[in-house]
Amino acid sequence: MNYINPQLLWPVNELRDNLDDPRIVIVDMRPPEAYANSHIPGARSFDIFGISLIDTRLQPLEAFLWMIEHLIQAKGVNHDSNVVIYDDIAGMRSARLFWFLEFFGHSDVRVLDGGYNAWIARSSPPTDEAVVPKAGNFKMNPRRELLATVEDVQLRLNSKGSVIVDTRTEG
Repeated sequence: MNYINPQLLWPVNELRDNLDDPRIVIVDMRPPEAYANSHIPGARSFDIFGISLIDTRLQPLEAFLWMIEHLIQAKGVNHDSNVVIYDDIAGMRSARLFWFLEFFGHSDVRVLDGGYNAWIARSSPPTDEAVVPKAGNFKMNPRRELLATVEDVQLRLNSKGSVIVDTRTEG
């Protein structure tokens, strides 16, 4: 399959060959119970899916972004980290953290091609040992052009050049 931005996907063999690289931060976006049963060695569990914001006015938005920044730091993400994100197949959960990191200005973020299922399918050994990372130094530098607030959406509701997609639920 040809992807528009293939550099954003990491093949399983490349991750497996680089597990010892101290710059790599592997983030497991599956539910915590899935992580507890087995995960890619060195991965950190991050259940960001239940964290959301319903009020995009300036103060609540800034507080929410501050909270997400600190959660990302708590997972050991640094400015120079090579972040590899996965869920079962490389779907919505991975995409959410990928978007946050892209919005926050991190320049080295990828999704594991095929996710955890691809890791297992290629006979890569999982583990059940949890990783407790040292806090990272990543600081956000928001790319405002990637965010649509309620005001942005209202301004574009009847615009012929705008498409509004609702992605609020996993379904």
